[in-house]
Amino acid sequence: MPQKRKYQSFAFAKVNLTLRILSKLKHGYHRIQSFIIFLNLKDRIQLSESDLKYDKIIFKGKFGKGINKKNNTITKLLKILRAKCFLKNIFFKIIVEKKIPQGSGLGGGSSDAASVLNILKKKYHLKISIKKIIDIASQVGFDVPLCIDDFKKIINSSNKRFVRSRINFSFFLLLVYPNFKNSTRRIYQLNNLFSRPNSKLTETSLKNNLINTLKNDKNDLQTIVESKNKKIKDLIYSLSIQKNCLFSRMSGSGSACYGVFRNLHSAKRAKKLLKKYYPNYWSVVSKTR
Repeated sequence: MPQKRKYQSFAFAKVNLTLRILSKLKHGYHRIQSFIIFLNLKDRIQLSESDLKYDKIIFKGKFGKGINKKNNTITKLLKILRAKCFLKNIFFKIIVEKKIPQGSGLGGGSSDAASVLNILKKKYHLKISIKKIIDIASQVGFDVPLCIDDFKKIINSSNKRFVRSRINFSFFLLLVYPNFKNSTRRIYQLNNLFSRPNSKLTETSLKNNLINTLKNDKNDLQTIVESKNKKIKDLIYSLSIQKNCLFSRMSGSGSACYGVFRNLHSAKRAKKLLKKYYPNYWSVVSKTR
């Protein structure tokens, strides 16, 4: 009896260092401008073939609790691939060890689906063009196309149109998750103001004046969340006043917030100090990829 194939991959956390909402699109999504990076914080994905006639998705770890095993980004992806006849008569057991908090704005679910898509395309030799991969990923979720690879990206339109950034830099981020989720859909629905694009958010400007370009930008969704939740506002301020913190912000629609530091020592020192004020909040120091 042939041995069943088993594969492992990782799904990396994403962070919006900037996020401007430019306009609303017809299908409910939005045009945005954002500079996205990926961190070494990651979920582990284990995929193997199953004898069962259905997929079995298992979420493990602290942040695996409460995820719907029958309706999540991975099950959506598999359903789409089968509907388009890319997968036939094969089912999987997929174990996801969750290290990225769900509902935190760090793209864990999107990255998980993208990681599974990458495994299937490579190991099962799926004949899917890059354009088709992006289309399939976007049907799973807005952020999934952005997580197909872990390049830094500048978005100036939608999830399907972005520029991979080749700028080399190394930061340490102190991530703090206040143990409650934000609904991305709800946060976007509450937005009724739109920003102009930041003309300085370009490869050239980032290369020549990275810190100031990022520091002087913003996250439009942060303003909405802060107006509804003082805990987020206080947390971002607490991060900002830590020694050697370059800037602090909320990632995506939250609720995770972060402070950016040049060195590991400063980030770890800030984590230790903030733990005294927020003993029940989850926090971790992670490095840019």
